[in-house]
Amino acid sequence: MARSKEFIESEVLEKAIHLFTIKGYHGTSAQDLVEKLGISRSSLYDTFGDKHSLYIRVLNHYLHVNTGHVIQLLEKSENIRITLEAIFHYVIEERHGDSPNIGCLMVNAGTEMGHEDAEVADIVALNKSALEEALFRAIQKGQRSNQISCRHDPQALTHFIFTLIMGLRVVAKSGGCETQFRNSIQLMFSVL
Repeated sequence: MARSKEFIESEVLEKAIHLFTIKGYHGTSAQDLVEKLGISRSSLYDTFGDKHSLYIRVLNHYLHVNTGHVIQLLEKSENIRITLEAIFHYVIEERHGDSPNIGCLMVNAGTEMGHEDAEVADIVALNKSALEEALFRAIQKGQRSNQISCRHDPQALTHFIFTLIMGLRVVAKSGGCETQFRNSIQLMFSVL
């Protein structure tokens, strides 16, 4: 008789997000996975397959849960400026958690694996396009309601904001200072 699972897959995937974000794909060993995820090696392989299969599951989980949450915030926003403030506040605050300067899983995946793994590159590209589309719709909505200036093209603003979010995450990984972050965000709002 098969033993029942003694773990919740979504919780294991969340732990794996944290682990892969900190150590990267290549830096994470099978032993790291067993120790940090709290499941046996056999359960790991039976449930998730090899390390690459787990990594793909983790990236897709991140896309649907984490990026999905940001997209929902943007779609439900009644005030895009306040929503953008909350998103940027999160980007700043995430570097003060229990593992500062770890960056963002998708940014890290794109820079580490995007050039060598087509499957990873496709997920990173899907994440980018989904987030940019939600930003674009939110900016258009903000311009229609006079919350955002119409002097700039909404597509250009989308690329600007997306690039700033990703750039701050890269700078955070290398230890950028909070003053630099806040000044960049303040400048962005002056453009809006």
